[in-house]
Amino acid sequence: MSDSPECSLFEVLPTVYGGRSTFAKQDITKGTLVLKCAAPYSSVILRKFRKEVCGWCFSYSFEHGKRKWDTKFDTGNKNSAPPIVFCTDDCLNTWERNYQDPGTAKALSWLQIHSNFEKTVTQETAGLAKSTNASRFTTFSTNLSLHLQTLSGGDVTKENMEEAWRLAEETFSKPKTILSALRELGRSSVSSDNGVFLTEFEADSARFILDGLFTRTFQAMPSAPSSSETSSSGDRNDSAFNIGSWNDLLELQVLELDNIRSRPSLLASFIRVYGFVKYIISSTSGPSGPPIEASSLGGVLLGLVSNSNVVRDILARDHSNVFGIWEQAEDDVDCEMLGWGMFVFGAYFNHDCEPTIVKKREGRSLMFYTMRDVAAGEELCTSYIDVSAESTLEKRNAELEGEWFFTCQCERCQRERGGVDKAVKKSETSLP
Repeated sequence: MSDSPECSLFEVLPTVYGGRSTFAKQDITKGTLVLKCAAPYSSVILRKFRKEVCGWCFSYSFEHGKRKWDTKFDTGNKNSAPPIVFCTDDCLNTWERNYQDPGTAKALSWLQIHSNFEKTVTQETAGLAKSTNASRFTTFSTNLSLHLQTLSGGDVTKENMEEAWRLAEETFSKPKTILSALRELGRSSVSSDNGVFLTEFEADSARFILDGLFTRTFQAMPSAPSSSETSSSGDRNDSAFNIGSWNDLLELQVLELDNIRSRPSLLASFIRVYGFVKYIISSTSGPSGPPIEASSLGGVLLGLVSNSNVVRDILARDHSNVFGIWEQAEDDVDCEMLGWGMFVFGAYFNHDCEPTIVKKREGRSLMFYTMRDVAAGEELCTSYIDVSAESTLEKRNAELEGEWFFTCQCERCQRERGGVDKAVKKSETSLP
């Protein structure tokens, strides 16, 4: 964790049960803020909420007595994508500063990519693409489709998963043929929703990936501030102290194989997301017409999708390391999930059905507070699921096994099973 936050209250250490976890370095009193994640490394607001949720601080308009937000990032071009909305001018200005091209005062590259993305999704979903552009399989897309069909029964190994990604890179090697290949894959039997170009989940996943690629790009640009130039504003370029570096993201737990074995159709879904993201970046024109690689930012983005590695690195860590961006209702009953974000340092905390810390979102930030007094050396854990007094052992573990692929061995679960074995770990760690 080369760029992990300088936490005086906890440290990340190896555990006796395997992996690593967070432990208190000293006695900590109840209600203490132990970690502030100022912003997600990558995030997405679900498409159906994009008129009601602030594009920067995630404020939900209905919580403020409004049907939607009126402040918009809008070029005025009727042919451009739907505008991003904000709750205040301050949020709009902060957002634009974080998405602007180095050396300019405008988010031109982001605007072009966003417009191309939304226009393409709308056209393809509505079936407006010309039939001549999607007439037949290419040899590579046929090979990929046939290979993915063999995995639909759940017989997934690391080897045939790697082969699928190799075939995907071949299929999407020529940008001009990516879109037709995606159309055919959508119509084939490997599609999770046969006949649909991209499902709503896949489109939102692609938006999430693009946001992560922008963060990766901005952190790699020469103009990005060093780790000593940090603040708590949540700016994506405030460096790894608040957001996390790419290396920090890579240290998060990978459940790619477990996830795909559990849901084999996800592999085809992830591959379509990669192909679409690559198509959007490679087919986007700059503000004056030339390809986006004419800008330094566009060139870095193109390099990140030249193969599947970076997109796959994010997708492989998405499932087990992201946090829902929830409506902040007072009673927390029937809250809407507005989107999700990868708060890198927040993913260090393991699960316990009797957690010692609780998370709370404050605008764009995710805060972690102690729920009770914690002794030095004690593990700091949060809860991944509902652990209220009414939740049963069977229900909790069914959810943990289905979504995070482990059986909880915390003291509460051991008590409810009829015995406590403190040598057995309460959960698998978030870190490898």
